[in-house]
Amino acid sequence: MRILHLSSTHPSFSPGGVPSYVDVLMSLPEVDGIVQSCICIADIGTTGVHKNGNYIFVNNGGTSFLSKLFKLFRYAAIVKKNLPEFDLVCIHNYRAPLFALPFIARKPLIIYYHGPSENEALIEGKSKFNARLKGYIELAFVRSAKHVVTLSSAFADIFKSKYGENIPITVIPGHLKDNLTENPVRELSNSEISAGEEKIHFVVCRRLVLRMGIADLIIAVARLLNEGRHNIILDIIGTGPEENNLKKLVKNLKIEHNVIFHGKVSNDLRTQLLSKSVASIVPTIELEGFGMVVLEAAELGLVSLVRPVGGLPEAASLLGMDKYVIEDMSVESLTDGLRKIVDNKDVVKQDGARAKQLAYQNASITNLIERHKSIYHKVMNIAI
Repeated sequence: MRILHLSSTHPSFSPGGVPSYVDVLMSLPEVDGIVQSCICIADIGTTGVHKNGNYIFVNNGGTSFLSKLFKLFRYAAIVKKNLPEFDLVCIHNYRAPLFALPFIARKPLIIYYHGPSENEALIEGKSKFNARLKGYIELAFVRSAKHVVTLSSAFADIFKSKYGENIPITVIPGHLKDNLTENPVRELSNSEISAGEEKIHFVVCRRLVLRMGIADLIIAVARLLNEGRHNIILDIIGTGPEENNLKKLVKNLKIEHNVIFHGKVSNDLRTQLLSKSVASIVPTIELEGFGMVVLEAAELGLVSLVRPVGGLPEAASLLGMDKYVIEDMSVESLTDGLRKIVDNKDVVKQDGARAKQLAYQNASITNLIERHKSIYHKVMNIAI
């Protein structure tokens, strides 16, 4: 059985989240006769299309409207060209394969549901027209789907409330590659040595949009700094439409020396920033399917402080981190959660080591691949 995954980009160009989720599936290119490939958009540095292993990269091109439109038509053409080789299609992103839908619909289709597009757009401040358009695009794919996979029961419930229960839906949590990741050695910087104290780093890896709650986190860090905890550093990884507003907030709070905006980073730098942190913070306000970032942090022995939103409590529970789920959505509770981590670093480190072991016990791709295979076979009506 040959399976084609359609995604937006590759983790080497956009670390974390859905691209990393897809990449883990791609790490097992052939399992019991199942061969997988993925078409995605990436800044490959050359025009046209580039094949690398089981990936087919479509060049990102320019940033103008016409360039973006041309990119989607090119993506559709590549899908159409390669589609005859495959038996089954898995969708992880609706925008990239939009113009390929007429061809995709001819094949058995599985949707990996990573969130309600229309709701996310509205929360992020997009226009009603933009949000509704995304909703219609999502609906078009859903109508062609034979099965839906989601990472949490929270998003399964959202899907059922929007589209009913006629389409079978399966919850499979996020997954990691099988090999344990070794943490880079944490070395003190010159400034830390001269200051005589080690900095306490918190890290947040998110797209900088309203629903991610980064502003609340910045305010919480400012409150800890006002308590005299001047060795706290917040590392913010990611870009997005809220970046300028967040930088203004940091400036107004006069904490520029304690909050670092790293922007878009490589996988290696992302790993280094995570590894030198005491905890990953996930302050999402609304709509979080599972929080792959929680699993990715646990892979490096890092606990995640999360809000009780969507699938985040499920992700925390999977990793034995129930006590790191904040009680409510207030900035006060977020501040208190950060404070407890600072005051109990040794315990937090032990919890991180345990989370790492549980991550590979409960979420390794080897342990979960059978569930994916079962769905592939059901959709293809092949008896196992």
